[in-house]
Amino acid sequence: MPSSAEAALGIVCPEAALINEAGNHLGELLIPAFGVAEILGDDEMLSADAFSDLLGVSRVTVNTKRQSGQVLGLDGAKRGFRFPAWQLDQDGRPYAALPRLHEILAGAWAAYRFLVSSHGALDGRTGLDALKRGRDADAIAAAESVARGDFR
Repeated sequence: MPSSAEAALGIVCPEAALINEAGNHLGELLIPAFGVAEILGDDEMLSADAFSDLLGVSRVTVNTKRQSGQVLGLDGAKRGFRFPAWQLDQDGRPYAALPRLHEILAGAWAAYRFLVSSHGALDGRTGLDALKRGRDADAIAAAESVARGDFR
């Protein structure tokens, strides 16, 4: 549970609580309140309609894929779910490792943070860079490390 000072500095994303494989709660992910609007307002963040058009599927299918962790959909207070366009591979399909990353990191916001952050276990690259390079196993191992609290 964040302190009142932490809560004042950011918002808690309960769906992004970090939980390790043993089911131990590692804490909620705090995203600065001012950062959420900027993240969701980025040009690469698509509405459900735009993302469904990009995938060539219905909005219902996008929502189903979001709920199962097959695509990354970030919930915002005012804008509804937004979908990063960069989560699609060169063939226009969601990266195959996304469901596993979503599961390991216990939520969309935690998966997002993992994908856009540099990790020592990935030689200083981001999780997304690893996926783009076809290093799914390395990205999954790094996510497991983060979930365990290794933070290397």
